[in-house]
Amino acid sequence: MCVCVCVCVCTRQLFHTYKSTHITSTTCHQLSSAGNWVKIFTIVLYISSNTAPTETVVRAMSDIVRSGKATAWGTSEWSAQQFTEAVWFANANGLEPPMMEQPQYNMFHRERFETEYAPLYKQPYNLGTTIWSPLASGLLTGKYNKSVPKGSRIDNAAHLGYGWLWDKLKDWRESGKIDKVKQLTEYADKELDCSVTQLALAWCVKNNNVSTVLLGATKPYQLKENLGAIPVARRMTQKHMDDIEKILQTKPSPYTGYGGSGRRSIDSI
Repeated sequence: MCVCVCVCVCTRQLFHTYKSTHITSTTCHQLSSAGNWVKIFTIVLYISSNTAPTETVVRAMSDIVRSGKATAWGTSEWSAQQFTEAVWFANANGLEPPMMEQPQYNMFHRERFETEYAPLYKQPYNLGTTIWSPLASGLLTGKYNKSVPKGSRIDNAAHLGYGWLWDKLKDWRESGKIDKVKQLTEYADKELDCSVTQLALAWCVKNNNVSTVLLGATKPYQLKENLGAIPVARRMTQKHMDDIEKILQTKPSPYTGYGGSGRRSIDSI
């Protein structure tokens, strides 16, 4: 298993426009604010399909890439249909297709990544992914297993604008997810001599379709702990993954479309 750690700078944009010139100018402004000392590797876009047509987005991003201001562009939380539409429009018109997608993915949020995107990981798309919220806004760190620690994000939710996290924690407690995190905490300590934070991150890394994991560490010790997930991922076996699955019981239904394991699979012609 090969694991690498890289640092890249991304710009995230949400546009409510139908004009590619608006998208291009706004993005260029964001890129220039980063200064001359940094190279922008990838532009990641949050764009709603009902506010910005695919054609507009693809043409604008192609201009950015071909101007040398970025090496590639990708999407975030686009549906599989939106992504394939962008790829085929770009290919049909000699433009730059999106190269990656930035979806939410963690032990309790798996449907889109594992099922909806399943056909995109193969030819001709070969989708790369940069996942966000691998620790479910900190709920998978185990810090909320018993109570809300003083100084934590949820403790300061009212001041930081994270009021929605209180509702999420309440839901996790009522639905039994926190009980599962407690089980994972014990399993991580007993079987892999690591924290549940490292277990949750390593679990993401073990998925071959995860290209990059975004870390949300705000303190040096958190970053050190997060990076400790790399050796844990190297030690994890299929048995560990199966044991974790028995605790989670969150595996979504498999993809059943063409090339999948369902009724539409075609083995020969």
